Amino acid sequence: MKKNHLFPKVIQLELNQPHDLLSRRILCDVEVFAELLANYGDSEIIKLIDLNSLQCESPITVSEELREVIEDLRFSAEFKEKGHSRIFFMLEHQSKKVILFIIRCLRNILMFFEQCLSAPNRTITQEGKLPYPIIVLLYHGKVTWSDVLQIKNLISVPKGLDISGFLSIHFFVIDLSGINRDELRGSAVLVALLDSLISYTYGDLSDRIERIFGYFEPVKNDKRIHGWINSYVSYFLAVMGDSQKEAVARAASKILHEREVNMIVDSVLGQTYIKGIKEGKIEGKIADVLKILKSRFKKVPVSVTRAVESYTDLIALESLIDRALDCETLEEFKENLAH
Repeated sequence: MKKNHLFPKVIQLELNQPHDLLSRRILCDVEVFAELLANYGDSEIIKLIDLNSLQCESPITVSEELREVIEDLRFSAEFKEKGHSRIFFMLEHQSKKVILFIIRCLRNILMFFEQCLSAPNRTITQEGKLPYPIIVLLYHGKVTWSDVLQIKNLISVPKGLDISGFLSIHFFVIDLSGINRDELRGSAVLVALLDSLISYTYGDLSDRIERIFGYFEPVKNDKRIHGWINSYVSYFLAVMGDSQKEAVARAASKILHEREVNMIVDSVLGQTYIKGIKEGKIEGKIADVLKILKSRFKKVPVSVTRAVESYTDLIALESLIDRALDCETLEEFKENLAH
């Protein structure tokens, strides 16, 4: 599956909720997102889509009044039958049911279409067709949200006037409120994400720490494991506080070396996640990247230090922290830095 980006990032969202950031960091991996679609999406539509063509795109731009709507990930794919519009999945994460959710989605789709029209050679077919948007709603609230009200449900018209297809939007509603945690499907990293969100909603996340980290035992040799564990350590400490520091570190140390885990924990409690994301502290994230590099490779060239210090985007720096933990050599990190 390809991972290139078709659209520049116009505005990077400042994510104030740890659930949103965890979902974004895990599901930006196209393999994990494809699993989410295959296991929990609309099976009839999924049959028509070539999931091997899935690409993760840049976060979309939202207006100031829509800041509370976290629509931070967008994916593109193609239909198996060639010659049609590309598909664009827009990921929405919600922990509370919003009655007029459709209105927010419409506004974001219109903004997305405006972006497409500004770059028609890359987003519109030769016949002038726009991409086909699908909203993927990942919901873990306490009240069931099995379906989303469409515009037709919000309008009253005389009998005989058919508006069944009026401004209809296709949704994949992944409602975790009615899912048994023991019946979750997918890879370790996907199950860990869904279990974490459900456990937070049920209020027993602290009792599930070891089990959730235990999902990673079969994949602890995966090159992405450092980024995954970093994401979950950050999430647990953000939602439960430093009172669970020892429990989180102990469970994570069964997957990563204790020294690495302690470094992540210290970084999180210092300023990376709780203060860095919430207060918008760029400096803390830059310091964390350089601290990780120096710890792993001892000496960091001045050119690399200056390049890292030039970053001004919180989300990009979060990704850079993952790369610093994942890379096998400093040269590999420098290649990622260049991209």
